[in-house]
Amino acid sequence: MATDDETLATYLAEVVLFRPYDLADEQRLARLAAQGDRESRDRLVETYLDRVARIAQELAPSSMRPLDAIQEANIVVVRAIAEGLCAPDLEPELRTRVAAAFERFAQ
Repeated sequence: MATDDETLATYLAEVVLFRPYDLADEQRLARLAAQGDRESRDRLVETYLDRVARIAQELAPSSMRPLDAIQEANIVVVRAIAEGLCAPDLEPELRTRVAAAFERFAQ
């Protein structure tokens, strides 16, 4: 059975493979995702997994396991994309929302 560190390393190696879209493509996918297109939503979520994992690792409280922090942050990105957020506003908004989620966890 893999340790948390091994699982985390594998996950981070996999999510880095999803490359970001250019601004026009991301905005097009965000419009489609906001209209309920699941494939567009999934593609956007995938492209943010690496960035949101880094945000989660940076902002997570020390009492939170890294994999739990990333899972919580992934929920944040799915919800944000479902609301129609996209670049250039999405990444700063993710940072704010992930920090708020972690504050709730720490209480």
